[in-house]
Amino acid sequence: MSDIIEITSDDEVIGDSGSDTLTDDEAVTVVEVDAPVAPVDDEAILLDIWVDDRALRSIRRYVKHRDPEEGVFALSHVPLDECEWLADRSLGFGGSTARLRSVGTVVASGFHADIHHYPEFKFAIELARPVDKAAMAEIYTVCDPQLPVPPYLEASKVFRQRSASFTDVFKATKGIRGSSPRIPFTCVCVGDVVLTEVILLSNPDGLAFELCSIYLVAQAPIVVG
Repeated sequence: MSDIIEITSDDEVIGDSGSDTLTDDEAVTVVEVDAPVAPVDDEAILLDIWVDDRALRSIRRYVKHRDPEEGVFALSHVPLDECEWLADRSLGFGGSTARLRSVGTVVASGFHADIHHYPEFKFAIELARPVDKAAMAEIYTVCDPQLPVPPYLEASKVFRQRSASFTDVFKATKGIRGSSPRIPFTCVCVGDVVLTEVILLSNPDGLAFELCSIYLVAQAPIVVG
């Protein structure tokens, strides 16, 4: 039950019968009404209103896809109790590296390289599904409880050649297909909606997500002001 006070002006309150008008110096009548609360859908995809139906359909298909034989899972469906750390420090399922899929809005993207370090592409998204956020928290709790859970899914890719660049970026604004064209990583900007595939590594300094691929499904509109 919720307490609702119906105010019609700064100095008047309508009583529960609707017939008596009381001034603010007099008693205030409180009306109790049922206020149903909609259940929270953990599988909901929380994105900006400009994301169209085609993109949403692609997203739903992508994040629901599950192929245990290939080790492909949505982030929220990773069977941690059936996984193990492989010799290359990656999280494995059935003896192969598990690939984890998620959807979100780009919050950071950048490429770093200098004379002292190998090139590294860093990428971060705000996860669009509450169930994926909960799953990421569970991954940290189970795999490395000493680490704080980051606010975003942060992934990177380190290259062992000085001239390398991240090339597994695909334009999927018309749907995700095997023939989706590759695009430069610079075409993906902060605010865009993407689907990502990552693997999880247990490094000496803690957990890390390694970026495998990016699918650009919706480009943020450019606001001219």
